[in-house]
Amino acid sequence: FLDITNAHYNIEYDLDSKKTRVVSTINFRTADKGYPVFDLLQPIDSARLDGKRVRVGGVSFPGEVSSAKYVRQEINPGEHILVLKSKIEDTIFESNSLKSAFWMSDLGDREFLERYLPANLDYDQVPMQFDVSIVGENAADHTLQVNCNSQDLPGQSWKVSCPSTYNSSSLFFHVYKTSRFQSSTNQFKSISGSNVEVTIYGTDPSSIVEETRVIFNELETDYGEWPYSHLLIYFLPSYSGGMEYAGATVTGRRALGHELHHSYFARSVFPRGGSAGWIDEALASWRDRGYNRVTELLSRDETRMASYSQYYRITDRDAYSNGARIVGHLDYLFDGGFKSFMKEFHRVNKYNGVTTELFKQSIDEFFSTDTTALFSRFVYGTGMNSKNDYRANKGQAKVQNPIHSKLSDLNLDDMM
Repeated sequence: FLDITNAHYNIEYDLDSKKTRVVSTINFRTADKGYPVFDLLQPIDSARLDGKRVRVGGVSFPGEVSSAKYVRQEINPGEHILVLKSKIEDTIFESNSLKSAFWMSDLGDREFLERYLPANLDYDQVPMQFDVSIVGENAADHTLQVNCNSQDLPGQSWKVSCPSTYNSSSLFFHVYKTSRFQSSTNQFKSISGSNVEVTIYGTDPSSIVEETRVIFNELETDYGEWPYSHLLIYFLPSYSGGMEYAGATVTGRRALGHELHHSYFARSVFPRGGSAGWIDEALASWRDRGYNRVTELLSRDETRMASYSQYYRITDRDAYSNGARIVGHLDYLFDGGFKSFMKEFHRVNKYNGVTTELFKQSIDEFFSTDTTALFSRFVYGTGMNSKNDYRANKGQAKVQNPIHSKLSDLNLDDMM
């Protein structure tokens, strides 16, 4: 597995050939001798490792939980450079314009950045740079919306720099014909005294400015200053759900508060490994329920939400329901103090990944207690008869959560 020290992506949208070409330069280091592992779902045209042409193969993770790519060239410990030429086949080309977006999801396997660009698993935080250009005759004006520092260059091109705290689930990236959407830009005053630039675009963006401001102030009061210098919202009024990114979201009105909550828990404090994805959804869903207290947990609340392989990339849907009830019960046990714990947990772990073990340990230390029995039964599922592993989850008939509903490829194309 790689420790990526820097990733540079050169993305060219060619309106004449209707192709999107990518040259990715991945600087990485390894501590062990072996074959470098990364992931990418798009077609790879060529690969070079330290200047020499190499082949790329597929590898399955233990327990058949998922798969990835690897370079079929053994290397020694140290620093290396991998250069990949690939395509992005999800781009929608029209007569003089295009639509491209990196939509991500934790409801399916391999649906983070690796869906579009070569990336690592989500434990690795990577500074990313992009050179983005649109070439072709008579190209319409386009806009790039991205949750990083972006500089407009002459012609249809942009230079983008993303911070070293980002991982494979952080990036929001959307290119579209400028005339397609309306946009509203505002400044929200943070409790820190600084201004946060708030950009809302899509259909009727001005209609949710004040609603967004109310939620923004609520979250800062509860959990401290907004963890980013920006807030980027792609607003679709007809969309009942949403998806979170670092200081950004695509959302409808119903999911707005849930998604903004995720900029604290999911993206600035993010899950590390396959058994931590339930934490942020449980916390956000508890807010959706009005921070209710649950006096008693029952056998139907038992889960195996933290019993997965470290390579697992799907959030257990029990997090939205059972997970929220578990958090509500913790709030009951600690006399309404769980939001205070969440504020401290965010302060200590901001811009870092957390595991279920760290989450439990932090609760125990904050409240001077021992939640081993509760976590063992309701989070790890010790003693449950039914096996709740990856293969069981693939066919699980659990109720879809309306906030994070699974979208089809057609739905994703329509959103572009």
